[in-house]
Amino acid sequence: MEGVKAIIFEDELFTAMNLKNILESQKITIVSTFYQGEDFLSLDTLDFDTAFIDIQLAGKVDGIEIAKKMNQLGKPFVYITANTESGTIEKAAKTYPVTYIPKPFNELNVKIALELLKPKISKGLKINGQTGKREINFDSILFIKSDDVYIEIHTTDGKITHRQLLKEVANELPTQFKRVHRSYIVNANKIDKIFKKKLLINGEEVPVSKSYEDVLN
Repeated sequence: MEGVKAIIFEDELFTAMNLKNILESQKITIVSTFYQGEDFLSLDTLDFDTAFIDIQLAGKVDGIEIAKKMNQLGKPFVYITANTESGTIEKAAKTYPVTYIPKPFNELNVKIALELLKPKISKGLKINGQTGKREINFDSILFIKSDDVYIEIHTTDGKITHRQLLKEVANELPTQFKRVHRSYIVNANKIDKIFKKKLLINGEEVPVSKSYEDVLN
């Protein structure tokens, strides 16, 4: 995964160094390691692609709060945790991590997590077209609509029709993409207005079904 930039949130020095060494052996650049969540939230900007977050951190800001910030930034992340308390795990699950690395972890655990991260770190959605493979930048995608065995990818440059199931393409999208209807996935960063049963994105209305209303919260 050469070229990928990651940050680590871990308040145990040995664990942080162990994880850093494993990630660097996989050609990942560690931009920074944070022992407290407050240190990260106080920054104006930081260039990174993904994060590894311990649920329990030193200071008042825990890993779940950091994960919520990752969702706002559209950054995929992995939890590192020794916490098996059901209430904590339930809260953590609602922040949509790519996966969990249980403590104590080993190199195999980390490699498995990286394989799951790969499609989320990609800069664009890869599709096979009539003229060969192409990549659609995630930031240009407004929403994706299912139409039987086809999907309509609505972008800032127009609409692209592609033969693929919506549930298949969902696995290739980063965390800023949210399913709001059985037939629609939207780029949360592109939402202009939220109404009770619909969204407005670039002048187009997208329906929101009752079963997905909590996603928008």
